[in-house]
Amino acid sequence: MSYLKINQLKNESRNVNVQCKILKKITDRKVVVKKDNSEHRVCTFEAADETGTINLQLWDEQAEEIQVGNEYDVKNGYLNQYKGELFLNVGRFGYISKTTSQNSKLLDSLPSIIKIADLATLRQRFNLTLLVKIVETPPSRSVLVKRDNTKHLVMNALVGDETGCILLSLWDDQISKVQKGFSYFLENAYLSTFHETLQLNISRKGSIKPAEKSFSVNLAYNLSEVPKK
Repeated sequence: MSYLKINQLKNESRNVNVQCKILKKITDRKVVVKKDNSEHRVCTFEAADETGTINLQLWDEQAEEIQVGNEYDVKNGYLNQYKGELFLNVGRFGYISKTTSQNSKLLDSLPSIIKIADLATLRQRFNLTLLVKIVETPPSRSVLVKRDNTKHLVMNALVGDETGCILLSLWDDQISKVQKGFSYFLENAYLSTFHETLQLNISRKGSIKPAEKSFSVNLAYNLSEVPKK
């Protein structure tokens, strides 16, 4: 049986198999199906593998068996989109089961994703992993690094997630790796302060990877706003 990675999942796909880890429960609600007036429990979980995250929607007894932090095999699932977000569903002909210990090693390297709102009080400032959307890509500028007298291109892109936004400093070839409106995983990022402005940076060992994830950005909470004096 072949498994797809989360970043390979597309809207309206059918009969997909995925191995994922449950990061958290997002919603837990009761719904009434109009067709037969029956009441059901519907839970949405945030599921992830090493390539991205996705909303996993489960009904009734399927939701009751899921535990946050465990790894699961989703077999014969299907995808749909609601309000711009992609959902992985386990329908009538699919099922979900706990991943065997033999396969669980596939997810050992899954990073812990930091939310932007948490950066303000985070003690750790290095080796950060974030999932962000590119909100603004202003023109790049040329700077001269006095240390070695070399010229570089720099762009301060505004990036965000559902909790807030922050400036991301991108240098040289990093600039061409992002596009406005698209989502990315930032790995080995770090925090710095420039002219009293908090911003994110990508370390030399860091990476910018595309993420097939759609979400809205909270622009009201900007960590890079200069403090009022």
